[in-house]
Amino acid sequence: MSDQSLIDELSLPAYAGMTDEEAYSALSAETVTKPCQRFVSLRGVANVLTDVEYATFKAFLETVAGYGARYADMVTLLSSPCGDEGETGGLDFGCDDVRALIDQFAAVDDMADAAVKLKALGEHQISRMADLGQSWRLLDVIRARREIQ
Repeated sequence: MSDQSLIDELSLPAYAGMTDEEAYSALSAETVTKPCQRFVSLRGVANVLTDVEYATFKAFLETVAGYGARYADMVTLLSSPCGDEGETGGLDFGCDDVRALIDQFAAVDDMADAAVKLKALGEHQISRMADLGQSWRLLDVIRARREIQ
């Protein structure tokens, strides 16, 4: 008997016209975007924004620093060099609080495109299979599709 979650997934209309191999490839393709823990400094920010976007972001940070000590510290950390684990500085761009600040930035002077770039710094692509917490094989897909028919 096949995994019910795989049967449920393969019963969706998106898989209807696919071969078993195509369905497995669709499940394995990295098409789902998820926030992840990724520490970024201003250097990383500067690498993805245009000059105008970067200047606007820096001005936004000055405003954010005035929200209180916590936010001022966040701006200080963002200005510090960092490693991948945030051991020396930077901000976790996958963190909900940081992503909420980026959403606020999106409303400043039509910076929606810049906000998308900033959020992408704290995201990674995963497969639908990984998103469901599974690690199916092609044989699992073949067996599940037989049960569907």
